[in-house]
Amino acid sequence: MKILMLTEEQDIFYHFLLEALNGLNFPLAHAQHPLSQEEMHKFDPDIIIHNIKDVAKIEYKNVITIAINESDADNCFSYKNPEAKNFIRPFVKTTKDDLNNKKYKSDVVYVGNPALLPDCTVEIQNDPNINFKLLNNSPVPVKDYCGSCTFGDYKKFFKMSKCSLLNAEDSNPDIYSFKLLDIIYSEGNPIIYRNEDQFLNDIKEAVNGKCFRDNFMSQEEVKKHHTNYSRMSEIFSKIGLSKMSKMIADNKGI
Repeated sequence: MKILMLTEEQDIFYHFLLEALNGLNFPLAHAQHPLSQEEMHKFDPDIIIHNIKDVAKIEYKNVITIAINESDADNCFSYKNPEAKNFIRPFVKTTKDDLNNKKYKSDVVYVGNPALLPDCTVEIQNDPNINFKLLNNSPVPVKDYCGSCTFGDYKKFFKMSKCSLLNAEDSNPDIYSFKLLDIIYSEGNPIIYRNEDQFLNDIKEAVNGKCFRDNFMSQEEVKKHHTNYSRMSEIFSKIGLSKMSKMIADNKGI
C-alpha cells in the first residue's frame, strides 16, 4: 500500500495525525496541494489522505481517499465539529522528550487567550507569593505574559507547574479537550473553572500541594486510547482497513 499525504493548508492537528503513519512498512509521500495527475502518477498511491477544503474524494484510478475536513461524506473526518458524521475526538501528540525541566517550573500556568480567563484570576495574578505564567501564540499586553512556545514545551510547563488552568469549555466529561488531555498526559494538575469561588479555592489548594488528577482519567488511559496514533487507527478502521488500523495501533503499542 502506497500512501500519499496532501496538504492544502498548514494545520498542526492534521499533521499530528499524519505523524502516526511514520514507521509503517509502507511507502509514504507528502506533497503540497495542488498536485498534478502526472506528479501523482509518479508515486501511484493506493491511499490519499488530504485536508483540501470542501473536497471529499480525489479522482485518481481506484484510490482510497481519506479527507480531514468539514465535508459531510462517509470518508471525511472532522476534529472541529462534534456533530460531524465522523468526528475525530481530541487527542494527544505523543512525545519521547523528557518533560522534567526546572526551566519550566511555576505555581500556576495558563495556555491560551487571557480574555477567556475569568475575572477572578486577577487575584491570583496579583498575589506576590504566586508565580503565574501565561502563554499565548500571539503577544498580549497583560501581566505575566511569557510568550509562546512549541507544543512539546507546553507539556513541560504542564508537567512542572503546580497547576494548569482550564476554562469551562474544557469541562465536558464525555469529550475531554485537547488541552485537558495534554495536561493529563504530562502528569500535570488540571484546574477547571466552574464558578469563581471554586476556581480560586482549587488554585490556592493546588499551589499548597493538593493534587486534582484523581478527578480525571489516568495518564495510562490517555496513552492507550487518546493519542494521535489512536485516532488515526480509528480512522482506518472506520473506512474498513482493519489490518492497517491494527498496524498503526501496534506501531505505538496501544
